[in-house]
Amino acid sequence: MELDILDLKTGEPSGQKAVVPEGLAAVKVNIALIHETVTAYANNWRRGTHSTLTRSEVQGGGKKPWKQKHTGRARSGSNRSPLWRKGGIIFGPKPRDYSVYPSRAKRRLSFVQAVACRLAAGAVLQLLLVSALNKEFLRASRNLEALSVRSCETICAGDILAAKTILATDKAWARMTEGRFNVN
Repeated sequence: MELDILDLKTGEPSGQKAVVPEGLAAVKVNIALIHETVTAYANNWRRGTHSTLTRSEVQGGGKKPWKQKHTGRARSGSNRSPLWRKGGIIFGPKPRDYSVYPSRAKRRLSFVQAVACRLAAGAVLQLLLVSALNKEFLRASRNLEALSVRSCETICAGDILAAKTILATDKAWARMTEGRFNVN
């Protein structure tokens, strides 16, 4: 399988072809594996700083509101009970780490499967892959609303699947396909 190389000035095929590795066309896509790694990437972005106060953390409530017996009211030990207004939260969120780390083999295989899925769909211009990022290029690309620029070393399966179409420079395609698509 080969991909057309576009001339950036005219936007038309230049007549040259980029070679797609042989094993990439025969890859069977495992949706569950791709989902696992993409959700792991999304979880790793979560900050986990949400917090609520339990009944022991809410201020006040040190004194028993009324005596236990002979008032005709329900017994109560604190006005910061979760049943009361301004009371604590029972099972509210607490700060925690959401990080999940799939194995290197899973990440690599899901990336290969995501690229194979995109190639099968014929969507190989909203995500631009470059071999190296420089400041001037990044500043110029910010002007385009639907364009996302990634380096070929840092791209992941989530980036591949999020893009409707992918445009890669020939150097970036060569560097990305060097060792990543050996699916034996």
